[in-house]
Amino acid sequence: MNQISKINASKMGLLASLYVSQYIPLMFFYEALPVYMRQQGSSLQTIALVNLLILPVVFKFLWSPLIDRYGYTRWGHYRFWIVLFQLIVSLLTVLCAFIDISQNLNLLLIIGFVMCVFCTSQDIAADAMAVNLLSPAERGLGNGIQVSGHYLGAVIGSGGMLILLDKIGWQKLCC
Repeated sequence: MNQISKINASKMGLLASLYVSQYIPLMFFYEALPVYMRQQGSSLQTIALVNLLILPVVFKFLWSPLIDRYGYTRWGHYRFWIVLFQLIVSLLTVLCAFIDISQNLNLLLIIGFVMCVFCTSQDIAADAMAVNLLSPAERGLGNGIQVSGHYLGAVIGSGGMLILLDKIGWQKLCC
């Protein structure tokens, strides 16, 4: 493998991992959680509230200029945001392990909403970083990698998490 293809492979690997990691929690909340809630006896009306968690994706254009404008450049403008958002999502995931969803569903939905805000914010930073990282000739492949990362994250966050929920339970899944 020559030097150029090594650089290209590392860029594409970075993009793939970013998009997989941000879509696992999103798809857990959008797809796996409603199934789990139904299995636990939640009403369809209650489960319908989970759809509100997609609102950060709809309205991300409102705060995307802030992510573009502000950042800690010592780490790299967008790297700072990505690391920060990943850390926050990780901490919130651990926090979810301490929630009894049969008793505190509203709290879980609030934390889920906050997680979706940060995953969506990571998406903003990752998209901007991809534009800066990739040359115009690499952007087609880069976009394909991004979409593939989304779908792999969806598979893991929905079906994969449902299997784990069934095997190990809620608290162990989140820790």
